[in-house]
Amino acid sequence: MTWLRGLGISVPRHAVFTGSMDVEDGVPFDPPYVAKPDVSLGGKGERGLVRLCANREELGHAVRELLAEEVGGVPVSAVVVEEAVDGEEIYLSVSIDERSGPVLRLAGRGGVGFDAADAATVAPASFAPVLDRELQALVGAAGLVDESLIRQVKHAAEVLWRAFLVSEATLLELNPIRWDGRMATAVGAALEFDDNARASARAFWPIVDEGPEARLGRPATPREAHVAAVSAMEPNTPASSFIEIGGDVAMLMVGGGAGLVSYDRLREHGLSPACIADHSPGAGELKLRALIDAGLAVPGVRGAIFGAVVISLADTVPYARALVDAVRGAGVNLETFPVVVRLAGPNEDEAHHVLESLPGLVVLGREVTIEGACDVLAELLPAVGGTS
Repeated sequence: MTWLRGLGISVPRHAVFTGSMDVEDGVPFDPPYVAKPDVSLGGKGERGLVRLCANREELGHAVRELLAEEVGGVPVSAVVVEEAVDGEEIYLSVSIDERSGPVLRLAGRGGVGFDAADAATVAPASFAPVLDRELQALVGAAGLVDESLIRQVKHAAEVLWRAFLVSEATLLELNPIRWDGRMATAVGAALEFDDNARASARAFWPIVDEGPEARLGRPATPREAHVAAVSAMEPNTPASSFIEIGGDVAMLMVGGGAGLVSYDRLREHGLSPACIADHSPGAGELKLRALIDAGLAVPGVRGAIFGAVVISLADTVPYARALVDAVRGAGVNLETFPVVVRLAGPNEDEAHHVLESLPGLVVLGREVTIEGACDVLAELLPAVGGTS
């Protein structure tokens, strides 16, 4: 949020707390408050990790609870506390579209569960300033009518577009922006940067991610190192990352929100996720295949789940093709090593046709939730050795 404020985007006042800090007396602004883990993964709201607190006593209790949590297998070490902001919710983002390149997306609604595919879209000329007529078309298509709101959203979109280009980001998302009739404030943000970006672009990043050693405090495993090496082979496309967390199920759910939901559901069944995968739209099949290969090769895994919530920014067919090729290449016996696929998004019918070319894969569509797909895998795994 500090990075966004530096760009000129309105954000809530905030403070960061660890277990050794006095929460009740250390917040420099008045209630109500919002508390959430200081982690980069999405889906915190769906997981119940965003807490609204009416006073400092409730805040202290919430912060202590959150510091006792794990997110994606990693302990929470810090909690962000923000001033609560109410109002109508708006969605704004810049991301990579595999067909159009960088695109701006805007919607007059947003929040938890909002699908970016439902937003109005404009694709300015690549690496050129966004034009006012393009912004005007965007806010018109999104249905915004209040002149003050339009002025603030256009400013935020222009700033976000410039920051996206300069920092070589893969996603800059404000969701939601809350409009209280006076001020448009970004209360939620997702920021993703290309690990293969140039040094000049990295200088604009809020935080430089230095890989598993920095995130987990240990050397990379051979599979983590392989994914990083393959990612570096194509420096002009978004990077992929892979982290092992020591479990028995290859969790290859692409996207932070899907990963968190899957992690929780698998744990409810007594299963232990073995890895966290991150593959951005536009990264390509080579990097995706390396992720899947790594997940299937983690020692001790006895099943896998693959897919995403709803892929809105990329064709699903390459995802299906990469999985089928990886399973075949690994020589997996699907009778004893169940693989459940839950894939939805553009061209999903064709993607399912590709998946069904490999007998034994359990193929699910958008009619089944991510949690439901985890349930299916849990039903299959006891037949091959029981849950831990």
